[in-house]
Amino acid sequence: MAYVTMNAGVTWRELAYGSNSDVYVIGLTNGVALAYISSSTPSLPAPHGLAEATLTAHGADPWRMVYANIPGLNAATTAFETVAMDSGDPSQLYVAMSTGAFGVTVYAITNAGASWQSVLRVSTAINVLLWTANNHKVFLEVYWGQDVLYQLYYNANGAATWSGIATHYRDGGEEIYCSPSGRLVSVTVQSVVAPQSPTDSGTNVENFFTLDPATGAYTLIGTYPFGSGVSLGVVVDGPTPTFIYGGYLRSLPPQ
Repeated sequence: MAYVTMNAGVTWRELAYGSNSDVYVIGLTNGVALAYISSSTPSLPAPHGLAEATLTAHGADPWRMVYANIPGLNAATTAFETVAMDSGDPSQLYVAMSTGAFGVTVYAITNAGASWQSVLRVSTAINVLLWTANNHKVFLEVYWGQDVLYQLYYNANGAATWSGIATHYRDGGEEIYCSPSGRLVSVTVQSVVAPQSPTDSGTNVENFFTLDPATGAYTLIGTYPFGSGVSLGVVVDGPTPTFIYGGYLRSLPPQ
């Protein structure tokens, strides 16, 4: 269920899409909200696809289905995984579709829904994360998959060419945070004192790295006591780039 406010949270109204439909809001770019629409009741079919709603100072227009022709959307052997919207152009989208027990294919669209193009295939992935950054940067992370060399994929030209990056966890699942400009910070867990008994969890720390997607190089920038804060991070751009994670705040080196 989706809600929208046009007055800084004073009042909210529901943005529904007909009956028997679930609405999963994905992003907002230049006043255009994007959502995935699916059936809320399997026995009562409903439209599946991507819908948009335009938000203005006077309110929000109803959802309109604009992308119902995603390859494999209604096939028995494929399933919708995730979608990302270009941060500067709401008509440029990237959709990840899972294809069975293993395998994810990313499709891109740049012509307002006329046709989708297959731009990346990761045959070892089970679940993935997909996001974009400024200047048409696109990232795909294997969040769960087989033990392989690359778990992060990146391109800086609107999905035309991709480069693979090896993360610390070869089967995926590394915490990676991205700023609007595409600056990456990775968080990993390291055991510094092994458990001494079955009831002892030992002592762990979280390591923080900057990650250059152009080269795949990691640089350690600090550590944080494991489990002592909220595991939620944000990378801030601007004159003083900063990484905020729980109670940890660290200035980032210049790029």
